[in-house]
Amino acid sequence: MRIPEGDCFFLLARDLKIVWGEDKRYWRWMRLQDSSRPEIEIAELLKVCWFEVRGKIDASWLTPGMDYIVAFIMKLSAQAHGWEEENVTLSFILANKMKMAKTQTQNLEEMERGKWMEIQVGAFHIGQEEKGDLEFSMMQTQEGKWKSGLLIKGAVIRPKNASTKLWL
Repeated sequence: MRIPEGDCFFLLARDLKIVWGEDKRYWRWMRLQDSSRPEIEIAELLKVCWFEVRGKIDASWLTPGMDYIVAFIMKLSAQAHGWEEENVTLSFILANKMKMAKTQTQNLEEMERGKWMEIQVGAFHIGQEEKGDLEFSMMQTQEGKWKSGLLIKGAVIRPKNASTKLWL
């Protein structure tokens, strides 16, 4: 999608690599219909110990000279549990620039429940003639700690100054 601020990309949940995502014991795929948008498929976490979601796009698709943000669009259900003991790790890397690798943690337990949120993985600058992939992930792998109740709509790569309302 092209907006005045630069190119935006929205990767639907099906475009992401969700570990155990096709196993019906751990994840459920549901249809979501917002009033003014087309129906999309979202992923609902039923229960896992090993939580890992990854995404990737070709960085050359992004507008050169722009500052971007990569973020997951998700929400916690009212019944979500297992997120209080360990933060999730969010990371991204521009494949051809090791200096653009960044990692941070986020406490999902602090999220407002029942509301779609943009959880930022990080910000970066796209140089002229950028090559390689932008790869990003979100994970929590504390052994023996079951998690549930997270819904994933997708991930967005957007100019830093662009509105978040387009995908929430």
